[in-house]
Amino acid sequence: VFLEGSLRASCLGHTPVCRCGARAKVWCGGPKCRTRTAWCETHLRRHPGDPTVAYCEDCYAERFPACEHEHCTGSGYIRCEHRTLSGMKPCGRRICTEHARRWQVYGSYNRGLALCTPHHLRLSSTPPEGLIDMILAGTVARSSRGRSATRRRVQLPRISIVRHILINTRRAVLDMEAIDLLFTALEQGLRGRTPRDTNLSTALDLLSRHRVSRREDVERFREQHVEGRGHYDRLVQELRRGGRYELAEAVEFSDFRPRSGILFVRVPERLQGLFRGKGGSSVRQLEQRVGVKIQVERG
Repeated sequence: VFLEGSLRASCLGHTPVCRCGARAKVWCGGPKCRTRTAWCETHLRRHPGDPTVAYCEDCYAERFPACEHEHCTGSGYIRCEHRTLSGMKPCGRRICTEHARRWQVYGSYNRGLALCTPHHLRLSSTPPEGLIDMILAGTVARSSRGRSATRRRVQLPRISIVRHILINTRRAVLDMEAIDLLFTALEQGLRGRTPRDTNLSTALDLLSRHRVSRREDVERFREQHVEGRGHYDRLVQELRRGGRYELAEAVEFSDFRPRSGILFVRVPERLQGLFRGKGGSSVRQLEQRVGVKIQVERG
């Protein structure tokens, strides 16, 4: 007698039996059984995409974990990476690739932190201090695994990126000095903790190395602020010249990127359509007159 899943043979009198006592049909080759345990058809679960593949319930759940999203039939191969410095154990909810939400805190070209639906929805109500705590905790976790060469490449995002993270998640517009103070306060609080474990030491090391880029971003922001304010003043003048007084009073300066030549402004949501114009025509006219690209912040 040969059962599915293995070439080992047995005589008719010693055919393997399932734990329930019934004659077994398959040696389960899953991560827990590893073809050491045989199961009957009743206690097997066949893969919906390939009926020739069968595992016991425990091995099936390990090999094809269910997505935590309701009514989803996909496999939850991605684990939620939400964690905080006070609780470094991740959420760990299983999510499929369709329902995983990547929090792009490391830039557009790097893999963001994977979040389950509840934790992704909670971002908008988390205060700025909590968001920075989550970013630091996620970076600590990534820097603690892999080879030493990989660990050296894991860094905290620059505060210029953090600023836009806060805008996109919290609709909170903070200047660079305020964000730098948030990181400084977090570092001071961590230095007062005892005893120190590996995660705490890694967090302090990341914050220490982050201090240099924070100073650079603050100085650059101050310089760009002056140049950007000049473009912003010309934008307001153009709006007034065109008789768009309500917009001229409502638009606010947010940021300026000299390298890309983009002026970021904040416009009340009710006036954004009027500011952009049909198909963005109004913004394009303003860009030609002001001399820079103009982008409306989300917040």
